[in-house]
Amino acid sequence: MEVKQIIESFRRVLTEHYADFQGRAARTTFWHYIWCIWSFSILLDILGIRLLSTVVGLALLVPTLAISVRRLHDVNKSGWLILVPTIPAFLTVSLFYLFWPLGVVFALATVACSAYLIYLYVLPGTAGPNPYGPDPKGIPAS
Repeated sequence: MEVKQIIESFRRVLTEHYADFQGRAARTTFWHYIWCIWSFSILLDILGIRLLSTVVGLALLVPTLAISVRRLHDVNKSGWLILVPTIPAFLTVSLFYLFWPLGVVFALATVACSAYLIYLYVLPGTAGPNPYGPDPKGIPAS
């Protein structure tokens, strides 16, 4: 894993695919982008610049959603799956103060849904073209 390649992947996502929800994103491109965001966020938090970290996080919200959707497209799943954890998360917040045991159940459901998304992000992409577009690696189906 070369640092130049990671930074180039991050730059390409921001400049060429900022709000691109169509097509597919390779696993390496996705994880390089996520690694850069986490590193930058942790660095800003360590330096105590929480306001800048929040502003950067908000500025990168759209490209993060876009690359997540394109990564799901690469494993032949609908991009709408990124919304799955939000339903139990909303119910957790809504119900935690009314009846906390039910809030805990929905909190665990949120964790399970998020773990499923991470599992999908880790899977190798579909070889060859799929309904969402051509293979981002450029490898034809065998």
